Amino acid sequence: MVKIPKILAILMIVVVLTGCLSTNTGEVGLYRQQPRIESGCTFDLGDGLSPLADLFSDRLQSMTIKAPLDWDDPQKGEIDLALLIVKAGDPLRRKGAIIFNPGGPGGDGLAYGLLYAYLWGALGHEDSEVARLFFLLTEEYDLVGFSPRGVGSSTRLEAKGAMDIRPALLLSADDSPQNLLANRAYANALADALSADRLLPYIDTESTARDLDLIRHLLGEQQLNYVGISWGVWLGTWYARLFPDRVGRMLFVGNTDITTPLTDAWLAQDRLMQRVLDHVIAPFGAAHPALFGLGDDAVRISSLPNTFDPHLKDITARRLEAHIAESVNAPLELLTLKAASLVDAGLRSQGKLGLKKWIGEAAIDVAVHYEEVVRTLALEIADTYLDAGSLPGDIEASDAVFWAVVANDGPKRYESESWDVANRLNARLYPTFGAYALANPGIFWDGGETGVLPTLESIDATALLIQSELDPFTPLEGALRTLSLLPKASMIVLEGEYQHCPLVPYGDERMDMAIARWLGEGILPERLSTVEGIPLERYL
Repeated sequence: MVKIPKILAILMIVVVLTGCLSTNTGEVGLYRQQPRIESGCTFDLGDGLSPLADLFSDRLQSMTIKAPLDWDDPQKGEIDLALLIVKAGDPLRRKGAIIFNPGGPGGDGLAYGLLYAYLWGALGHEDSEVARLFFLLTEEYDLVGFSPRGVGSSTRLEAKGAMDIRPALLLSADDSPQNLLANRAYANALADALSADRLLPYIDTESTARDLDLIRHLLGEQQLNYVGISWGVWLGTWYARLFPDRVGRMLFVGNTDITTPLTDAWLAQDRLMQRVLDHVIAPFGAAHPALFGLGDDAVRISSLPNTFDPHLKDITARRLEAHIAESVNAPLELLTLKAASLVDAGLRSQGKLGLKKWIGEAAIDVAVHYEEVVRTLALEIADTYLDAGSLPGDIEASDAVFWAVVANDGPKRYESESWDVANRLNARLYPTFGAYALANPGIFWDGGETGVLPTLESIDATALLIQSELDPFTPLEGALRTLSLLPKASMIVLEGEYQHCPLVPYGDERMDMAIARWLGEGILPERLSTVEGIPLERYL
C-alpha cells in the first residue's frame, strides 16, 4: 500500500484575477469571463511539503478566482476560490482535467491534484498494466484540487465570537441531565459564534456545486471529470442534478447516502463506529493477545471504555473516533485502548497527583516494540485528563463549514428536543460512541436550509462507486441507495474492509484496473461486483 507523505506548497506559477469584479451589475455571467494572468503569488499549504511540489514545479499552476457570495443575488458580494493544478505531463496527449474533492464537508482539497499526481505518477516505475494506466492519467489529464468556499485558501468561514465554554462530555460517557444541558449550552455557543460570520447562510452544497461548475468553465472543460470522496459524492451528485449535460467521468469513493438529509447520515455514524469496534477491531485484538496485551475476549476488549470514569471514557472515545476511519490504524486503536487502561489503572492506584510518574515507571504487557508507543499514548491521555478545565481553542474553518453545510442543506428534520431524544437513544444503544453528534450548532441557529435537497429521482450521470462493506462513516446500505438513483453507474464493494474512502489505487488488481480504465478510457465494469478487502494482519 502506498503511503502518501503530508506534503505541499512551493513557489509556483499563479493565475489570479487582474482585479476585483464589480458585482453591481448583478450578472452571474461576468464571473464566467474572468481575465487571468500569471503571477508569482503562492498559497500557504503548510510545512514540509516542498519536496513533493518540487517534483512537479514545471507543471504546477495556481489560480484564485472570484465567485458570487450568493449565486441567486450576485450583488451581495463575492468570495475567492483557490485552485492548484498539476498540468498533464504530456501536453500533446492531453485529454482534459480531473477535479478532486476530499469530502467533509469542510475538507480542503487544494492539495489533492498534487497528491494524486504524486501517487499515480510514482506508479510509472512499476512494471504492470495497472501501474501504466494510472501513470497515463498523470500524463493525459490536468489534476486539479480546490479549496471549497469557507475553507483553506478560499474565503474562510470563521467563528467571530469568543468561545468561553468547555465542550461537554459524550452522553455515552455521562448521561446525566446536567451533561445534556451542558451539551446544549456548548452547541448554542457554537451557533452564536458561527452566526456572526456573514458567510454562514451561503455555505451549502448548492453553492459549492455552482462554484464547481464555474471552475470547470474557467478551466476550459466542456464536461466535469471528477473524483468525489465521502461528502464529495453528495457534492458530485448534486452537481449532476444541476448540470446533467456537463457531467463527464465521475469516481465516487466512500459513498454518502444521497437519499436522506446529512443530519440523518451523521446520526447513523454512532452505530457504524460501534460496529467496527465490536466486530472488527476488538476481535482483531483478541486474536493477538501477546501483541496488544488486552486478552483474548473480544467482548471484554470492546467494553473496556465502559469501565472508565466518565472523563476518561470521553477522552478514549474521541481518540478512537479520530482514527477509526482508517483500517491501517487498527493496531493504533488497540494500543489506544491499552494506553487508556493504563491511565485507568494509574488513577485507581495513585490518583491524579502521581499519575504521570506512575505511567512512566509502570510495566506494560504488550509486545516489546509497542511498549513505548503505549506509554507515550498513555501520557498524552493523562495530559488531556489532567487539563480538563481548559477552554477550547479557535474553531477550525473545516469544522465551521461542516456544521454549516449539514444545517443549510436541509430539510431541518430535528428541533432541539427531538435531536436530544435521538442522541439519548444512541447513547444507550452504542455505549462507546453514542451521541457523538449531540452538540450540533445547526439545531440552534435561524435561517438554515439555504440549499434544498434535490428531489429523489434518477440521475443521468455515469460514475464508478467504490465502497467498503463496513465503512464506519458511510454505510454500504446507504451507498446502495445512492447507486439505485444512478442507473448508469457501477459499484465495487470491498468485502470485509472498513476503511472509509479507500486509497486509489487500493492494491487489488481487478478493482484498480477497473478504476484506471474508467477514468482513462471511459470503460465501466459490471453494475455491481465485489473484491476481497485487505486483511488487518497486513498492518501488524
